[in-house]
Amino acid sequence: MPTETEIKLELDAAGAERVVALGVVERRIQQLNVYYDDASLTVRIRFTPGAPGLLTVKLPRSWEGFRRTMEEIEVELVAGVGGRGRSAPRQIDVERDLPRDLAETLRVHGYSRLRRSGWARNQRTVVALPGAATVEVDRLRLPDGTTIYEVEIETPDRVASDRAVAMIQQAVPGARPSRVGKYERFRAALLRVGGGRDSPQ
Repeated sequence: MPTETEIKLELDAAGAERVVALGVVERRIQQLNVYYDDASLTVRIRFTPGAPGLLTVKLPRSWEGFRRTMEEIEVELVAGVGGRGRSAPRQIDVERDLPRDLAETLRVHGYSRLRRSGWARNQRTVVALPGAATVEVDRLRLPDGTTIYEVEIETPDRVASDRAVAMIQQAVPGARPSRVGKYERFRAALLRVGGGRDSPQ
């Protein structure tokens, strides 16, 4: 199973603007993240304009400082979930609706059905930092109305990621490493509003 290694830095709106100004903006992307609820893994369908939905399953594997490694499966939903088009159904039957390899992974972890728990919108700005890594500056709007700003650095190149961290922390002294992902933030916000919204489209 493919792995993903990432570092997250939490900052405020002004800090996010300073990080964007450090490098070259490659693109800006509007994302709708629809989550399927479980505490032990992340199941998400992400929609972006002009592209098929992308179903992602992430299984945390290890932490080293603030560097997290996860196993990750991604499947483009060209025909939607279970052939139902560009949608995020309230429930997913793992055996019936998902590709065989992904269904098998979920079955091994004890899942036969997934229930949609809600959604969050994210604006992602992809920035190439000179002499370092390409980073993703995110503005995430949570179900309780709060907005979170963070930088994700996703590369197995430790030298490049360490340079990016140093560059960002020099420009934004208040930027701090975070062990909390979007899914955890989403779940916490959902609890604060007693279940939250569930009408993503």
